[in-house]
Formats: sequence, C-alpha cells, structure tokens
Amino acid sequence: MRRLIHIAVVIIMLGAGMFWLSPYRLDKVFAGTVPAIAATGTVEERRLSVNLEQDRAKLQAEFQQRAQQLDQREIELKTLAEEVEKKITELQKMRESLQQLVVEKNAAETKRIKELGMIYAKMSPAQSAVLLAELDQKLAVAILAGLSPKVSAKIMDNLPTPTATRLSVAYSTLAER
Repeated sequence: MRRLIHIAVVIIMLGAGMFWLSPYRLDKVFAGTVPAIAATGTVEERRLSVNLEQDRAKLQAEFQQRAQQLDQREIELKTLAEEVEKKITELQKMRESLQQLVVEKNAAETKRIKELGMIYAKMSPAQSAVLLAELDQKLAVAILAGLSPKVSAKIMDNLPTPTATRLSVAYSTLAER
C-alpha cells in the first residue's frame, strides 16, 4: 500500500513538472520513508496515513492485551496442572495404602479361618457338621479347605446330603481356581 502511494506521489510530481527529484530522493521515496510522503502527500494521503497509524496502534494494543491474557491463562494452567499432579500423587499413595490394608485384611482373615478350622477339627465331626451347615458357603468351604482330608471327610459324612453336595461343588470350583 505504501509503495503504491509512493509511486502515485512520484507520478503526480512528475506529471506536475517536478523533475527536480534526484535519484537519491527517489530512492528515499521508494524505500518507504514516511517523511517523503508527509512532505509531498496530499491531505487525503496524510489522513489515510494517520488512520493507518491509529489502526496499527490499536491492533498493537489489542495484541499486547491478548498476549497478557494468554500469559495469565498459561500461569493459571500451570498452577492447575501442579495441583492435579499433587492430587494424583495423593491418590496413588492412598491407593497403595488401601492395597496394603486389603493385603493385611486378607492375611488376617486367612489366619482366622485357619484358627477356626483348628477349632472345628478339635470338635466332634457331628458337632462340626451342624455348625458348618449353618455357615456361609464361602466360609464353610474355606474352613473345609484348611482341614486335613481325613477330618474334612468325617465332617462331610455328618452333613445333610444337599448341604454336603453344595459344599462339595463349591469346594471343587475353589480347587480349580
């Protein structure tokens, strides 16, 4: 746009008989120097030049404002990312803690079931059968699994047939796992 204005100014000057421009001055006009336009430009050209400068200044101000907003947003995102990382770390620690608690709970349950199995092994097979028939199927199978086959057989022999069958099936699927 500037180049066209410069060319138009030169043509106007040349057309008006202003051949006094030296090659040095033409180089300045074509190089895009503003003083050449301001000194030789028309009122309309100067108005356009001022409007362009104002628009450029406004765009620069908007650009700087947007850049500041982006910088602010970037800082906020970094802060949020750090907070998320801290939360993730906390959650991972809690998860590990919960996993450890589950392992400890399972170990304690296994120990208690073995102790319960020893108690049932010391009872008479008939009394053990009555108690096992009333227990939860998983617990009954776990107790039977912890007993020796000889003691388990005596207890199963004293169980009602449907209960013995149900526990046998559950025990066999336990053995397959």
